[in-house]
Amino acid sequence: GAGVPRGVIYGQEALTWLIADRDGKPFLREAAVRDHAGIQWRSFSWNQNKQYLVPGTLDAYADARLNCIELRDGIEKHMYGQFGYTVDSEINGELEKTVLAEAHRRGMFVWGVVCCGVKSEENDKVIAHFEKLISLGVDGLYISFDDPGIAGDAPVLVKRILELARKHGYDDDRI
Repeated sequence: GAGVPRGVIYGQEALTWLIADRDGKPFLREAAVRDHAGIQWRSFSWNQNKQYLVPGTLDAYADARLNCIELRDGIEKHMYGQFGYTVDSEINGELEKTVLAEAHRRGMFVWGVVCCGVKSEENDKVIAHFEKLISLGVDGLYISFDDPGIAGDAPVLVKRILELARKHGYDDDRI
């Protein structure tokens, strides 16, 4: 039994570890297994979402007990994607929908990451990016200020993002 979908993957691994050889025949060792994560969020993220769809990538994540990923696609000519969708990037939705479906199929939580270190006049673009990610079905909103941009009135922007999150039913542990 498992409390969450990815727990089935972990249980399958534990079951496989319990198979042994006895006189040339496989047998299942008796055991009681209780397993839970000591760290809530375990991830490795790409700054190009298409990398998640390289065959075997998300399966390897699941096998390694990584339980979340981040949609943070950047413009390929520079590394700004490491900080989230920038206001000058486009979220077309098709790639993101595929990544979301594949991650959710493996019981993974998906954060939508937007680069929030922007000038105050660009706050509406940040909000629009979060709205698009919400409409696509991300599980959480990642407010990224660890970026090379100029932070305008950050408290005002954060307040707007929190209001948007609450409007869409995102609890504090999903922001």
